[in-house]
Amino acid sequence: MGIGQSQIISCCVTSLETDEGMTAMANASKKHNPRRDRVAMVMMDKDMLERTVFGRAFPNATMHLNLFHVLRTFRRQKMCEKFGIMSGERDLA
Repeated sequence: MGIGQSQIISCCVTSLETDEGMTAMANASKKHNPRRDRVAMVMMDKDMLERTVFGRAFPNATMHLNLFHVLRTFRRQKMCEKFGIMSGERDLA
């Protein structure tokens, strides 16, 4: 159980949302964190590849979804339902 203390060890942004790109990010996070075995939580968006890669890199950590991304996805899906448009059509606008 935590005592309300946390420390950000890494923040990553990539233009390569591939297994190689995500693995490079995870490895960089591990390389620069000597206490990587104590990472308890990883926060991310809903990308399954990201969850898989960081889950492999930090097997003792729990994966948490970023609330901003969850709510944005929910709003987008509700708007598509409300106006009867397909997600591909929405992305073209």
